[in-house]
Amino acid sequence: MTTEPPPDVVIATLLDADPSAAMLGIEVVSVAHDAAVLQLTVRPEMCNGVGMCHGGLIFALADTAIAYAANSINQATVVASAQIEFLTPAEAGVTLTAAAARRWAHQRSALWDVTVTDSEHRTIAVAHGRTRSLGTAIVQ
Repeated sequence: MTTEPPPDVVIATLLDADPSAAMLGIEVVSVAHDAAVLQLTVRPEMCNGVGMCHGGLIFALADTAIAYAANSINQATVVASAQIEFLTPAEAGVTLTAAAARRWAHQRSALWDVTVTDSEHRTIAVAHGRTRSLGTAIVQ
């Protein structure tokens, strides 16, 4: 009988192989089957010309949260599409938290919702994504 590794083991393996998350300083706060909470502290070099965190970096945090939530069940999964709505700006020094949860799944596809908040619990952005499982395990 084969047992699947727990989500934290799967995500630790994924995080070790994810140089983009390391470069951005993304940290895993918690992970469970089909859910993940990640954080990113906005550094000055992450801000655009008007002093706000670049939207692409907020999107990268949301995308990574979807990916980690989707991969938590030990199935290599990629984000196939995603969209984001930016609601409130974030500035340097703020810690952003992205909470991703599965909304729907069928066979190898799933839909995900992500809420990105700041340290004062203001909603910075909301994102939605679609993933596709590749059909292979992350942890063998």
